[in-house]
Amino acid sequence: FMVVGCAFLMTFGFEIFYEEFIEHWGISNSEVKANLAEKYPSENLGVFTRRSLVFYDTFMTSACFVTLGALTLWHARLITAGQTSIEAHINKSETKRMAELGKKYRNPYNFGPWFNWYLF
Repeated sequence: FMVVGCAFLMTFGFEIFYEEFIEHWGISNSEVKANLAEKYPSENLGVFTRRSLVFYDTFMTSACFVTLGALTLWHARLITAGQTSIEAHINKSETKRMAELGKKYRNPYNFGPWFNWYLF
């Protein structure tokens, strides 16, 4: 759910990011502050400016989306193969060991992608 939430924030928060960083690119800082202060009165939070808060939110949301998205894909791959994280390492070494003996290793808990997801 966190990946979906991050995707939601990135999709609907892009307008704020665009307005804060891209639309005002190359304009002097005082002009930007005057424009944004006129549009959003008292948008600063203590010592943090609106721009720094938007940058922080953008950075944290993007970082969470990438890392948790990669973790989700990794676990989806493991579920599809019918193994846990530990079994992935064991099966890799068993595959290598059996290849040296000229045999093929088959994971005994892999029942095919559809049934593995059904069992999950």
